[in-house]
Amino acid sequence: MNKPRIKPDFDRTLVDEEGPSGICPSLASPTGRLTVNREVDAELLSACSRSGVSMMQVPASEGRPRLASEPGRTMPQPASRKRPPTPPKIEAESLVGRTIRGGYRLDALIATTLTSAVYRATHLELGRPAAVKILIAPPPDSDPLARFRQEAHAAATVNHPAFVQIFDYGVTEEGLSYFTMELLEGETLEARLDRETRIESKVALEIAIQVAQALSALHHTGWVHRDVKPSNIFLLGGSGPQKIKLLDLGAIRSQSETRDLHITTGGRESGSISRIIVGTPRYMSPEQVLGEKLDGRSDLYALGAVVYECLVGSPPFVAKKTLDVLAAHVNETPVPFARRAPEVDVPRPIQRVVLRALEKEPGRRPATAEAMALELERALSGDDPEASSRTSVGVQLQSRRRRIRSATIAGLAAVVLVAAAAALLGFGHARSPESDSATESAPPHGLTAPSPNNAAPGQEPNAAPPSAASLAAGNVSE
Repeated sequence: MNKPRIKPDFDRTLVDEEGPSGICPSLASPTGRLTVNREVDAELLSACSRSGVSMMQVPASEGRPRLASEPGRTMPQPASRKRPPTPPKIEAESLVGRTIRGGYRLDALIATTLTSAVYRATHLELGRPAAVKILIAPPPDSDPLARFRQEAHAAATVNHPAFVQIFDYGVTEEGLSYFTMELLEGETLEARLDRETRIESKVALEIAIQVAQALSALHHTGWVHRDVKPSNIFLLGGSGPQKIKLLDLGAIRSQSETRDLHITTGGRESGSISRIIVGTPRYMSPEQVLGEKLDGRSDLYALGAVVYECLVGSPPFVAKKTLDVLAAHVNETPVPFARRAPEVDVPRPIQRVVLRALEKEPGRRPATAEAMALELERALSGDDPEASSRTSVGVQLQSRRRRIRSATIAGLAAVVLVAAAAALLGFGHARSPESDSATESAPPHGLTAPSPNNAAPGQEPNAAPPSAASLAAGNVSE
C-alpha cells in the first residue's frame, strides 16, 4: 500500500541557524537519485517527531532509512565499528594566549570552521610565525580524528606550491589534535568577492588556472577535494602576478571510495553536518549532490561554479532554500552570462570553458584538471578552440577548392599548348623548303597563299608569309 506523502517545511529541515542541519536521508530515493518533488515519507516525519530525533540525525542505510515505528523508541544506529571517545568541544576563543605542546603560543584566532579553528601562532624557541589548526569540535558521526589526520597527511604529501607546507602534528594536553603549517598573508577569494562583487576576467582566469593545476596534483595522489569554493582559495599578498593557495583538505576523499557520508557548509553558507554528502551546496557537482562515486571531474564542476561567480558576481544557482540549490545542480542549466550580468562582457572563449566545466554529466566536462588548465590558458590568450576548429575546417575546404581550381586550369592550359604545338608542327612539316620562295605554288590542305593583289597592308606583293619558326620566335616584322 502506498504511504501518504506530505510536504514538510524544508527551511527548518535543511537550514537551522542554531543547530545541526543538513538533508534528510529520505530525499534520496532507493536508486540514489534526488527526489526533486520535495516530498518525504509521512512515516519518517512521524517517527522523527515521536522519537524526538531530528531528521538530520536519522542514520542512512543502503536504500531507505531505518525508522522507529513506536513512540518512545530512539532511532536505530547503523552497524559500525566501535568509535573512539570523542574529545570535548572547546570554545575557540578560550585557547588564545595559551602555549600548546611543541612550543607554539596561540596569539590570535584567524578563522573557525564547523569542527576546527585556525590560529596565528609563534614558535617560542625559533621565533617563527606559523598557523595552527586545532580540532575543537569533532564530528559526532565519525572517527573524530581520522579525517583530521587525513587532512594533515594529505597536505604534507601533495607536492605542489599551491598547498600549504605542514610543519608538525600533535595532541594538546587536553587531548585536542592539531597540526602546524606556514602562515599565509593575504585574503581569501571570498573576501575579495565580498568587497568587489566581481573580478576582472583576466585575473579570474589566472586564479582558476592555478587552482586547476593544484587540483591536478591532488588528483594524481588519488584524492578528490570535494569542497572547492571561494573561502578555500587564498590569494597571497605581494607584488607581481597573483599567487594562490588551495586550503582545507578536511573534506578530501579517496577516488576509490564509492559513497559520501557527510554534508558540510561553510563560508557564506550556514549549516553543519548530516549523514549524506560533503561539500558546500552552492558549489557541489550533481554527482556529489546525489551521493554518487566521485572523481576529479567533480572538483572541476566546483571550479567552474567559482569562476562563474567571479565573472558575474553570483554562483550559477542561488535560492533561499538549500534543497532548491541542490536540485538546480542536478536539473537546471546555468543562467547565461548575458542574462545574469548584462553589463559584463565575458569573452565567448571564457564562457565556453566555464559552461563546459558546469556540464551535468562528468563525461562532458574536461577529462582532467590538466586539460581544464590548458583550456583556461587558451581562453585567457583569446584562442577559441571551437571557433578555431570551425575556421580550420573552412580553411581546409577553401584550400581544397583552390587546389581543384588550379589543377583544372593547369589541365586546360596543357591541352591548349599541346593543340597549338601540334598545329604548328603540322604546318611546318607540310611545307617544302622551296615553298618559302615559290609564292605561286599551291598551298597544302586548301590553305590559300596570299596573291599579289591580296597582300596584307604594309606587306610587299611578292613577300612570302612568315614561317612557323618566325611565328614561334616572334620575329615577324611589322
